[in-house]
Amino acid sequence: MSARLSYGNRDYDDPGVLDTSGWSGSLRWGWRPTAKVDSSLRLLYDTEDREEGGASAASSAGDDETLAVEWRLRYEISAKLAADVSASWYRRDYDDARGGYTDDDTSFRLALSWAALRNTTVGCALGFDRRDSSYQGPLSGRSSYDAITTSCYAQVMLR
Repeated sequence: MSARLSYGNRDYDDPGVLDTSGWSGSLRWGWRPTAKVDSSLRLLYDTEDREEGGASAASSAGDDETLAVEWRLRYEISAKLAADVSASWYRRDYDDARGGYTDDDTSFRLALSWAALRNTTVGCALGFDRRDSSYQGPLSGRSSYDAITTSCYAQVMLR
């Protein structure tokens, strides 16, 4: 098990630049019950407070808060073949001058990899992503969506 907690603060004299401060933390728990199975669970929490910069920074430009859970499982099917399964959930709460909104992001991924040679690995993955957003503004990239993703790769290491 591992834990991390940090605090960051940036103050600017320029009133055109936002001052930011926030906390960030995570807990990670790893579990390896056998030589072929490796699993981890991670909890994350982040906050950010933004204020207008300058000597008289009194007006808030917004707050963000993120809570997340990530889970991963790797199973070595054989010496050359492995399967990876991962799932995650993120909740982001935004509060700014235009009001507040929330994003809930959920993802699931299944991947297979094959060590074809000692220095060559190939693999493919299938994933599903969903965002449920309460955002009702003009910015793109904040709307709700469902997506299916696929990817394949080949990796060659030169020795």
